[in-house]
Amino acid sequence: MWGNIFLENNHQGAKSIFLLACWSLFVYERLCVDMLIYFNLNLNLIQYVTFFAMEQAVNVTLSSNEWKQPVSQALTKW
Repeated sequence: MWGNIFLENNHQGAKSIFLLACWSLFVYERLCVDMLIYFNLNLNLIQYVTFFAMEQAVNVTLSSNEWKQPVSQALTKW
């Protein structure tokens, strides 16, 4: 009798721990996905700002005759 009660209670505890572990894993996964999205957006912003700064530097340093070509070609010429 006591063995059955112990097993039943232990099963309930294991079920609770399992559900808690699943919920924690789900929350952790969402946190990781949100962080990846956040860092990806920041990385894109940094790349955009860096390219814009390079474009401005090329614009200042190149003469008006050389500036008729796209920035990518002007940068490879550099």
